[in-house]
Amino acid sequence: MCPCCSGSENINDLDNFFDEKYQFRAANKYLQNGLDKESQRLIGWVADRLDGSQTIMEIGCGAGMIHHDLLRRGKVAHAVGIDVSTAGIKVATQNAEKFQLSEKIDYHKVDFAQNADQFQSADFVVMDRVICCYPFLDLLLGQAAEKTGKYLAISFPVENFLSKLAIRTCGTCLRWFGQTFHPFLHGHANIRSTAEAAGLRLAHQDRHFIWSMMVFERLLT
Repeated sequence: MCPCCSGSENINDLDNFFDEKYQFRAANKYLQNGLDKESQRLIGWVADRLDGSQTIMEIGCGAGMIHHDLLRRGKVAHAVGIDVSTAGIKVATQNAEKFQLSEKIDYHKVDFAQNADQFQSADFVVMDRVICCYPFLDLLLGQAAEKTGKYLAISFPVENFLSKLAIRTCGTCLRWFGQTFHPFLHGHANIRSTAEAAGLRLAHQDRHFIWSMMVFERLLT
């Protein structure tokens, strides 16, 4: 059943799974060490091409590390942070105040895939380790691609036998512990074709440990 039919705004129990403990831990890691290597590599290719005038939309922003980092470095002028996690938006908002960035960020606690029509396009759209948490790839990625003005950067698990086994094992363990959240391994070919169907072209690829990265670009005519 698609989310539009189910009427749920908490697909895959994301609001409960990514709770305050998770979000504070992620934020503290950033405050102590900066962006982790995977996030740095995900946005690095695009960051080198930004001049500080662009807008960024971070879907599944969590505690907001990526858009906070780009704003603090003067790489973008304004950010929109979107997450279905109540705790994520709370922690991101607190850290934006700490960094004196509040006036440059708009936060929305909402399932982007079901509410994309309420958002304007952004020059740079980012989903860092997000699509592996959402069951409806075509809906989420398709909407994100449509809202991409220039660049779309996404990261997701590598696609091989070990990653498939790991995803299954993780799902089983989570069920044993009473969790309803489940990770997903979407096919890389489907990921690419979904983005390209919205008029984007693959411009850059990278990999760091278990994470694959694709950066798409809209060729302006």
